[in-house]
Amino acid sequence: MVDEFQDTNESQRKLIYLLCGESSEVLEGNKLFIVGDPKQSIYRFRGADVSVFKRVRDEIESNGGVNVTLRDNFRSVDKILDTCNHLFPQLMGEDDTRDVFYESLVANRTSTKIPEFIKVSYLDDDSKSKARQYEAAAIARNMLAKHAKGEPYSNMTVLLRAMTNVDTLTDVFRQFGIPYVVADGRGFY
Repeated sequence: MVDEFQDTNESQRKLIYLLCGESSEVLEGNKLFIVGDPKQSIYRFRGADVSVFKRVRDEIESNGGVNVTLRDNFRSVDKILDTCNHLFPQLMGEDDTRDVFYESLVANRTSTKIPEFIKVSYLDDDSKSKARQYEAAAIARNMLAKHAKGEPYSNMTVLLRAMTNVDTLTDVFRQFGIPYVVADGRGFY
C-alpha cells in the first residue's frame, strides 16, 4: 500500500513495481494498493508527476483491480460543496481519461450559510504583489460591509493556502482598521 500516490514520480513507480514483482515496467498481479487524489498533487517542484498516478491506476484496473472513489465529504458543508460541484467541473473538466479531472462530492453536513466569492479584477500586466494587494483590499471591503450590517469581526475568517502573503493582508487590514489575529496553520484544527 502506498499513500499519497499522486505525489510520486517515474523512478518511484519503478521501485514500487519491483517491490510488487520482478519487473519495473509491468505491474504483476494484484499486489499494489494505492491511495491518492490527483487534485491534491503539490510536489511537482520536487519531481512528482501526477500522470504516474493515472497510469498506475489504469494498470491496476486492467489487472482486475477496482478504482474506489470516496465521494462522501465530512469536512465541508452542503453549501460549499454545491458551489464546488458547480464551478470545478468548468475549471478542471470531467474527462476521466485526463490525469486530473473533477469528480463531484457529497456533503454529510448541512449549513444555512452560503459561501461568497469575491471577484477581483486587475490588469494582466500588474505584478503579483499588486494583485495580492487588490485581493486583500477586496476582502477588507467585503468584511467592512458585513461588519456595517452587524456581523462581528470575530465571526470572520480568512484562510490562506500559505503564509507567504499574510503580510500583505495584515497591512491592508491595518489600513482599513480591521482587527485581526494571525494563527499559523501548523497544528491548528
